[in-house]
Amino acid sequence: GELGLYTFDMDGNQVWSLEIPDRQTRSDWGSASSPVLHDDKLIIVYDNEEESWIAALDKRTGREIWRTARDEGSSWATPYIWQHEQRTEIVTSAVNRIRSYDLDGTLLWEMDGRMSWASIATPFSSHGLVYVNSGYFRDEHRPAYAIRPGASGDITLADDEVSNDYVAWYQPKAGNYNTSPLVYGDIYYSLLDRGFFEAYDARTGEPVYGRQRIKVGASFTSSPWAYNGKIFVLSEQGDTYVIRAGREFEVLGVNSLDDIRGKKIRVYDKNSTDLMRFTTQLIVFGLAVICLPAIGFAQKKKAKNPNVLIDLEYAKIDGFSLKLDLLMPSKKTEKKPELVVFFHGGSWRGGSKKTCHVGWLTHHDYAVASVDYRLSGQAKFPALVHDCKGAIR
Repeated sequence: GELGLYTFDMDGNQVWSLEIPDRQTRSDWGSASSPVLHDDKLIIVYDNEEESWIAALDKRTGREIWRTARDEGSSWATPYIWQHEQRTEIVTSAVNRIRSYDLDGTLLWEMDGRMSWASIATPFSSHGLVYVNSGYFRDEHRPAYAIRPGASGDITLADDEVSNDYVAWYQPKAGNYNTSPLVYGDIYYSLLDRGFFEAYDARTGEPVYGRQRIKVGASFTSSPWAYNGKIFVLSEQGDTYVIRAGREFEVLGVNSLDDIRGKKIRVYDKNSTDLMRFTTQLIVFGLAVICLPAIGFAQKKKAKNPNVLIDLEYAKIDGFSLKLDLLMPSKKTEKKPELVVFFHGGSWRGGSKKTCHVGWLTHHDYAVASVDYRLSGQAKFPALVHDCKGAIR
């Protein structure tokens, strides 16, 4: 991330670290591209508003092997190592261009995909093609491309083209915002954030079926997965929808999480071997939920509910008061309760501690601290993260 890159051994001991100077990113969202490991190289991409680059590091020492500058704006897609018969490529998706590099950081090919406002989904390959897409939900153009191996130079489609020698197919509105698409069998499935599902022929891009509503009100940011002729999609509301794989759209069922605390979960392999079992303890919401020993606060301001203490100041920075609400367990016990710390969502741009979704935990003997932190309009990233750390401390 913007603070740096840190590596640890399997016992949790730090092996090496690399500081990365933070740069301005769009809306102060920071970086989100994950490192990718290939043989002895660790590949990282940092696209921002000032100085974008892709680099390879020695995985054992963190020594920089090569770095290539990128004429690119803020993007958040993880690079993909595409191995095919001709060569191995590093494929990147970004707002300005789709690009591919060899393992020495030399540009192999690129194209202007007229990508959407935010490029987030990771490229992936199947059927001898690499698939790249972006689809911010408010954009009219949300493209998806399938690209053949062996390309070189600029392979941008002409205005009236939907394919060329190296672009196998293109769909102008099949791109995803947060989720990555899925190829299962011969079909390319696209899950849209607002709860729609589409299917295309993975080899030709021809529609299999058009946009289908999974359920009114359901929204999605996690990617779909498939098994045994079924596709699974997990909604932001905690519901996993089971969709029939194939040329006909059908929702076969839905499994809801609700409050699963204390319920038994088992994990099986494909042979129905019982691999592990565990009892659930917490459901995670927002940015993070962290369980800590309970602590006390001063300057307590009581709400109408005697078990709720509001606007507790945990820090003051440059005259800005950082506050949290403390929700105590509904039943008093002699034992100190464990504390669940809730950080609201909102992409660092909005949100409030008032929208705490885990207040129900107070009925299960937990205390809950719902934390406010400075937003991107009030402080520059990563100060917002430091606020969250301050609340924990």
